[in-house]
Amino acid sequence: MRPRRDPRISLGVASYHDPLVSGRMDLAGFLDEAAALGFRTVELCDRTLSLDALDTARRLLDQRDLSLGSIAIRNDFTLCDQADRQVDHVLSWLEAAERLGAPVARVWTGVTHTDAAAREQVAACLHRVAKAAEALGVTAVVETHGGLSNDPGYLVPVLRDLGRSSLGVCVDFGNIPADGRDAVVTEFVPYTSHVHVKTYAFDHSGRDTTVDVARYVTELHAAGFDGFWVIEYEGEPSHRQGVLRTVDLLTATLPWLRT
Repeated sequence: MRPRRDPRISLGVASYHDPLVSGRMDLAGFLDEAAALGFRTVELCDRTLSLDALDTARRLLDQRDLSLGSIAIRNDFTLCDQADRQVDHVLSWLEAAERLGAPVARVWTGVTHTDAAAREQVAACLHRVAKAAEALGVTAVVETHGGLSNDPGYLVPVLRDLGRSSLGVCVDFGNIPADGRDAVVTEFVPYTSHVHVKTYAFDHSGRDTTVDVARYVTELHAAGFDGFWVIEYEGEPSHRQGVLRTVDLLTATLPWLRT
């Protein structure tokens, strides 16, 4: 067992996507891995959790002295004629987040459409989500995950119009195209409530060769970000070594996050 990490450094299930989806790892196995690596906080998703087994998930977390920092919810608010269905799915998981003590719930805008009708529908859906999140005491965060979510020109005015502290942005560095990434991250920084520290591969100095993680982490920290830094290593195995190298990169950039 490694020394316990700062609770703001969270291990996301995306770091073990392949073994989890293939069935080679289950929820208990992922939580065992998180505890063995010294994490105190994890991010789970609506694929690794079941609404019918929340008590079991809570027991598994408690047995390993782990906190659930966030739940990642999969949805697409751009689907025509499915707004109510998509919102209902998100609301059920917001309630699960509140029940499990997770302060943050990650949502998507969706990527199927980006036309005027989709823009209007997404804004209306986010309004309903923000209102429900506020009532539950949960912060809903819109991840930069393609489509409208990667466009500050669309999303920032929506956030301003809603004006609710219960709705923010989850910046995922790797999900923003490299061309223009610096400017997009900068525009989202004032609205960022949650961060996915996405990494892929490292050079001899420990820097990620795909994303300038140190630059973006430093920029967010300078702006006063104090939420969860969720580790999402999505490179080649070994997953464990990738996760550890990502933590090393994060704590080398922000030394006060070291144990």
